[in-house]
Amino acid sequence: MSSVTQNVGTFQLDPAIYPHSSTYAASMVVGPDNIIYYTGLTYETSNSTPRCFLATSSFTTSSFSESTTFSEATPSGDACRAIGLIGTDQLALAGTTDPQGRLNYAADRTESDLPLQGFAMTLDAFGETLKGVTLSSSTRVPYPQAVVGDPEDPNALFVASMTANQDVGEDPLDELFPNWTREFQHGTTFELTVEKFFPQDDSITPARTQYFPVDPNADGGYDQTTTVHVAGMIKKPGVGLIIAGSTAATGEAYGTNIDNNVQGFVTILDPTTGKYGNANKDGEAQAFQRFGSELLDIVTNICDDPYDVDAFYVVGATMGDMGGHIKDDIVSPPSGSMYAFIRKVQASSLEEEWTVQFGAYLNNMTSTVAEALGCAVNENGSVYVVGQVESGAGMIELNTMQQSEGGKDIWIARVNTTSGHRLWI
Repeated sequence: MSSVTQNVGTFQLDPAIYPHSSTYAASMVVGPDNIIYYTGLTYETSNSTPRCFLATSSFTTSSFSESTTFSEATPSGDACRAIGLIGTDQLALAGTTDPQGRLNYAADRTESDLPLQGFAMTLDAFGETLKGVTLSSSTRVPYPQAVVGDPEDPNALFVASMTANQDVGEDPLDELFPNWTREFQHGTTFELTVEKFFPQDDSITPARTQYFPVDPNADGGYDQTTTVHVAGMIKKPGVGLIIAGSTAATGEAYGTNIDNNVQGFVTILDPTTGKYGNANKDGEAQAFQRFGSELLDIVTNICDDPYDVDAFYVVGATMGDMGGHIKDDIVSPPSGSMYAFIRKVQASSLEEEWTVQFGAYLNNMTSTVAEALGCAVNENGSVYVVGQVESGAGMIELNTMQQSEGGKDIWIARVNTTSGHRLWI
């Protein structure tokens, strides 16, 4: 087993248009001709206003080949949070915008009293804007977390959002350049919303908006125990729309809280009707799954296995034992540590096939935090997991301790898709 990887090219983007400010990447997708598309936000230092950007690179270059901003200077600015493919030759971006901003596509911008609007827009493979739509949630601030097309219907577009169900007052961060791709400027508790659109020749037509409420707490109200984090969404051919996230709440879309802790959930929707259902099975029994350990579990992302019709993966972090500990590790993190994890799920039953946990170690007295943030599968039977580790801790790899570069680091791991065996970190 080798723990050596080859570096085939790296790059770092400094906001060249607006030097000495900040740029945050939020999402990426691989498009036609192996072009990689990135989106997020970048700041203009003259007024600290965030702007949505789209940048491209390729597998053979080690720099951004093109970067475009779409928005204009408005009080709240714009933030792109998600990117996806429609068919084989179009992109879709989704995010938040100032009600008076250019990316608010509503016919009458004065109609809404919301401090932020959600938007989705489509672009061609060259980054030219084709059309856009304002998200349908007229009474809740929406934060799009995922946008996907439908390989079986190139005329359909889906957006999964976290929508604020109370307290839309501003909650500013004490930072010069906040990362609004991960933070929430308005709202304290959130629920899942899924919207379907039909991109037409010259417009995007709303087709369906679905809210998925949570049950109130014992006092009849809503707090951090009743909020939902939406981690991502994929369209699995032959299965449906698969949405993953984490919550301590209960509700029809989220299942029942098992241990009164934050846990992961998976929900499947029929993309045509919007009803719960798994195309691999009859009825709703295989359309829900609540999972986790006896302690805190957080889901951060979901990725498909395009080479297996009955598999997908969820990643995140756990404080407990999800059955994924590697018992042969040279050392274990102290109690209270967060392990990164990847979980392989059978799409037909939503049952776990295997789970792998990745621990980090600093010393035997200090708890550590490692989390997985994304994954991707190749045709050779490997799934790659990427994440971060905090506080100068080193990732544990069987009998090897990875050397920290100091502070918060990035790590990548390779796992066999069949056995769940860790090949290297």
